Amino acid sequence: MKLNKYITGLLLLICSTNSAPIIYIKDRCGAKYGNCEAGKCCSKYGWCGKASAYCSISRGCQSEFGICTSSTTTSTKYATTKYTTASASKIQSTPTIISKDFSIVKTNINYKAMNSLNTNPLSNIQWAGFRYSSYGIESSFKYIPNSNSLVNYISKIKNQFYDDTKGAVFLIVGVESNNKYCTFGFPKPKNVSSSLNVKFSDIDEYEDFLKNCDEKGYEVWLQVEPGDNDLVELANIVFDHYGHHPSVKGFGIDCEWWYRYYSSEHHGKPLSDEEAKRIVEAVRKRNSKYTVFAKHWETSYMPPTYRDGMVFVNDSQGFGGNLNRMTEEFQEWARTFPNNPVVFQIGYNADKVIWNKKPIEISKTIADNASKYNNNIGIIWVDFTMKDALENM
Repeated sequence: MKLNKYITGLLLLICSTNSAPIIYIKDRCGAKYGNCEAGKCCSKYGWCGKASAYCSISRGCQSEFGICTSSTTTSTKYATTKYTTASASKIQSTPTIISKDFSIVKTNINYKAMNSLNTNPLSNIQWAGFRYSSYGIESSFKYIPNSNSLVNYISKIKNQFYDDTKGAVFLIVGVESNNKYCTFGFPKPKNVSSSLNVKFSDIDEYEDFLKNCDEKGYEVWLQVEPGDNDLVELANIVFDHYGHHPSVKGFGIDCEWWYRYYSSEHHGKPLSDEEAKRIVEAVRKRNSKYTVFAKHWETSYMPPTYRDGMVFVNDSQGFGGNLNRMTEEFQEWARTFPNNPVVFQIGYNADKVIWNKKPIEISKTIADNASKYNNNIGIIWVDFTMKDALENM
């Protein structure tokens, strides 16, 4: 994602560093990058991995650059989730690397000194939890944990923060596929317009999980990767199916995957004031307390002035091992949206050198600095690295 503006400084840092250990990023593959390591598959989008999202031939696995399998469904430990062809599509949201030889300097972070960054001792972490997508969870665990395990993971993350911090999940119920489709993780309802670019699963992938969230009192935003679709139409489909759950608190839009090729940058379509107002009003017809989050790493993709009922989510990554740069980025986001809740989706592999040893301490450092400008902050851990983060909590 957001790497380009740091490349120049990072290259200078690399060139001036002689003794620091180097991490070589070798998880790209394809005609430009070459083969994956032995035992790994090369996904349609040129990333190496072992999950079915990488390895299934039906999802575009590139056999000339790694191993592939012919299976179209997972063979997970619990076998609770059937994957569609959509599951591999979001894999390209993992860090954008210029070449497989591009190096990142491994920094030595002084965790004892992190408090010097914390200018506000009172944190405002209202929510803590994780993003849950079928493709991200499987990539992290190599299988899909059952619903009981997943809600326990929410509890573990939330309990690392404060007594009034609420457990939260960004549940991706609709995944972008084939550049324009939104594929839902539940069976097709009867009243869906044939004009929409939507697909559906044969089974309901998330009902049991939502029931467990209801029982635990966790808060869930139902997120879509919209594809080339009308947002209100997607929201109606989602709430028709899952809106009865008391754990559901609103709707989420990943702008990166809304009309992905809207501009030459292929970073999605900005959410206008008019469109933001329209989707918030539609969602609040379902429940007046619902909110709508918009997610991107650039403020220019957020509505310019419309704020009612909105939550603003930043999923920036690729900070070159620089904790100060990371905290400043999220602090600026909080400053830009001071009167609305802001959430930071963190934990990407591109920044593992920063958070690997102390994921909670890093999360608190980010939130404490952002708290200077905003009283409502959330921390959502991206599911690609959830297993690693849990092991270090």
